[in-house]
Amino acid sequence: MPKPIRYLHLIFLISLALIGCGGSDSSETQVSGPSPTPVPTTQSFTLNFAPTAKGAPVNCSNIVTGLGPNESYSVNIMDWRFYVSELNFYDTAGNRLPVSLDNNSFQLNESAGSVALIDFTDRSTGLCSDAQEGTARTNTKITGTYTGDVADVSFRVGVPQALMKATIASTDDVNDAPSPLGELYWSWASGYRHFVLNFAAMDSAHTDMVENSGFHIGSRDCGTQGGKALSDRETCGLINNPEVYLPNFDFEDNLVTVDLAALLNHVEESDFLSDSWEDYGDDDSVCLDNRRNGNNCVTAQSFGIQCHSGATQAACVSLFPNFGLNLTTGTADPASNLVFGKQ
Repeated sequence: MPKPIRYLHLIFLISLALIGCGGSDSSETQVSGPSPTPVPTTQSFTLNFAPTAKGAPVNCSNIVTGLGPNESYSVNIMDWRFYVSELNFYDTAGNRLPVSLDNNSFQLNESAGSVALIDFTDRSTGLCSDAQEGTARTNTKITGTYTGDVADVSFRVGVPQALMKATIASTDDVNDAPSPLGELYWSWASGYRHFVLNFAAMDSAHTDMVENSGFHIGSRDCGTQGGKALSDRETCGLINNPEVYLPNFDFEDNLVTVDLAALLNHVEESDFLSDSWEDYGDDDSVCLDNRRNGNNCVTAQSFGIQCHSGATQAACVSLFPNFGLNLTTGTADPASNLVFGKQ
């Protein structure tokens, strides 16, 4: 007997429903979107610094031997301080990461720039108690926050030009400068010293340490005599900010070393003789070895290195290249900086 048309229609509808559901043995294909990119977290960091000589620690109380010409000189530090600025971190692709310094008595953040002071020496231990300069406090680290994964670290040694200009322009006395910019000023005409090392030295001709050596890196040609630095210009003619680049740096395992032996690399015997200049007119009888410059002549020599970033100072000619600094132009090459490294 033929099936009723109504019954056949019902079977057709049920079949369509089963096809739409895929039947009992059908499987659904799920399309997932891209995984969300993880948001980098902000982390704190501590960048540690250490004074060393050939890998060994240096302090106010230990005499470091085997330095200078023929490794025949001994040195005892007395005052060792420097500024750090333009601190940058990079990831493995070379991208610069966001970095921010904490605000404290050793670190300053201003719209014109950020800077930190590293101070290795006090005024109470060893030969540092005889120092004419320096402070009782010490600081061997920079702290702050960053975002991302750090592979490499770079920085400059010294006060940024814009920050130096803004600070000096708004300050009538160096003691009024915000900490740590109340230290290491050179003069209002010259600006700030970026790196200061005062020390005592001795060679085979001396039985005691002679406290008469000073190595200071500072900007030059910063203004007119008697005026404020950078009051008539944006940057000094000779900036003299050493640059440092440290690849594959790990905050947990590495620290920044400042090597006294590398600093005194290539120094010569004659660099340890400091000239005393005086105005004696035309009287050559008082001039040592007839050395003169106009009315000024060398009247005496004393043992000890003297370099205050002057192009005519023999010790500067020997020592500036160790920092990757060009004494003539004031420019820096981080690849040639032998003094700063990692350990």
